[in-house]
Amino acid sequence: MMKTTQSYTVAGTNAHRVDGVEKVTGKAVYTGDIQLPGMAYAKILRSPVPHARLIKVDASKAQELTGVIATLTRDDIKEFAYKYGATYKDQSIVAVEKVRYVGDPVAAVLAEDPALAEHALDLIEVEYEELPKVTNIEEADGARCYPGS
Repeated sequence: MMKTTQSYTVAGTNAHRVDGVEKVTGKAVYTGDIQLPGMAYAKILRSPVPHARLIKVDASKAQELTGVIATLTRDDIKEFAYKYGATYKDQSIVAVEKVRYVGDPVAAVLAEDPALAEHALDLIEVEYEELPKVTNIEEADGARCYPGS
């Protein structure tokens, strides 16, 4: 049997990124670098616990601050079809009934400057009822690990 060799023009060659020089020299402009007149800033309040039922999410004090444009909590989305996802429509932009991981979004704030948005997050009152968590594969054996759990 005779072997033939092929010449490749892509596989096995160095790929040069068109944005490489800008990124490594610090000249690239990222979204976070852009400032425009009248721009607003969003911050997200994230869960500090891995699994909990949300008893209370109250953003009224944050909403009252001068310079806070809007807040977003589960109360703002419940009347909409808020679930999304490419394969399974089981996600929401903020937690509605439960948080399922540390960092799960619980609320969001839109304000005139980032410091004000951060301060407004501190005023959002959240009460969690912690639920059992799975931290290793042995605990996961037989655990209910689907969106409704």
